[in-house]
Amino acid sequence: MDRFLIRITMGYPKPEEERAMLRNLGDEIPFDTVRAVTSAAELVDAQRQIAAVYVSDAVSDYIVALAEGTRRHPQLVMGASPRATRALYRAAKVWAAMEGRDFVTPDDVQTLAHPVLEHRLVLESGARFSGVTAGAILKEILERTEASPEAAAHEG
Repeated sequence: MDRFLIRITMGYPKPEEERAMLRNLGDEIPFDTVRAVTSAAELVDAQRQIAAVYVSDAVSDYIVALAEGTRRHPQLVMGASPRATRALYRAAKVWAAMEGRDFVTPDDVQTLAHPVLEHRLVLESGARFSGVTAGAILKEILERTEASPEAAAHEG
């Protein structure tokens, strides 16, 4: 699971939507109806734009502090890996850009912490059997880990 950047839950389609899928698709895989929504050049340009989004040292420190919190938590066998901190960093940059900013805030990091980190955390067996969830542990870590005042200010 650590190889996946983000995990989102979409839920199930409504029964009428699922029936329509069966009616419209059946046994077919409609490759001939799939159309490109962007070009390679547009993707490269988007990557350049994201690379230009600024992440202050204070925000980077906040990301690392959250990861450290997962690594030290007694109910976790495995916390967030360095790959996870990099994923959170990258996802926060994309989020900031989608919000129309060229810098990342602690709020961006907090917004993405669950979908980026939660599926990477491994509970110790006692916690798992007592009903504790990785999400609850991550919520606790987010509540007790404060970003420095410098992290909230745009420094770039």
